Amino acid sequence: MRGPALKPSRGNLAMPIAASRHRTESLLDAAVAYAELGWPVLPGPVCDGLASWHPVTVEPLGCCEPTADDEQATTDLTVIAEWWALYPRIILTAVGELFDVLRVPTPAASQITGLMSLPVGPVALAADGVRFFIERGAALAPELTKVHGVELLRPGGLTPLPPSRVKPGVVSWWISPTATKGRLGDAVRIQAALIEFMRAGTHARTTNPGRRDGEPVGRA
Repeated sequence: MRGPALKPSRGNLAMPIAASRHRTESLLDAAVAYAELGWPVLPGPVCDGLASWHPVTVEPLGCCEPTADDEQATTDLTVIAEWWALYPRIILTAVGELFDVLRVPTPAASQITGLMSLPVGPVALAADGVRFFIERGAALAPELTKVHGVELLRPGGLTPLPPSRVKPGVVSWWISPTATKGRLGDAVRIQAALIEFMRAGTHARTTNPGRRDGEPVGRA
């Protein structure tokens, strides 16, 4: 059970009406697009980038806390239209049902996407790193289990989808699921490319110990 509802305060409700309406429409359009891909969605809280709260009760909520029961995740367009009719709620979806999600530090992700010859599937940008939407059943490679910033998100957990605004910033698509026609990334190939990138970086630092980060190898 959630705690008692808080009284609305002028601070966390002071969202310009026009901006709120535009965001709500953008989120509704996105939620409908995910549903048409077969991705069930849930409504999350409203977030202004600093705080997140239930749009009706104004109860403080985490950005990945849904405002409907997990079992209500749906692709029903009528229900989705009701959820995003009035408020710019975060769009949430469950990890592990249709896909897994691999989080990778942004600098590494920008390199490994260039190393791969095949599409990497949908890729989202967030403040805490890049998120690869990959085929279900993925396992994290042993070489990556202790690498800071590399994480296979927990199955059953919820993750925000673009263009949701969360406390660190707005989640956006680098490569959208529409662009990949719903095809997911290959976890083995992505992790292999990441390991290759890490080994190449280690080799460069070993053979050029005085080189500054970002300086070309072999520069006099």
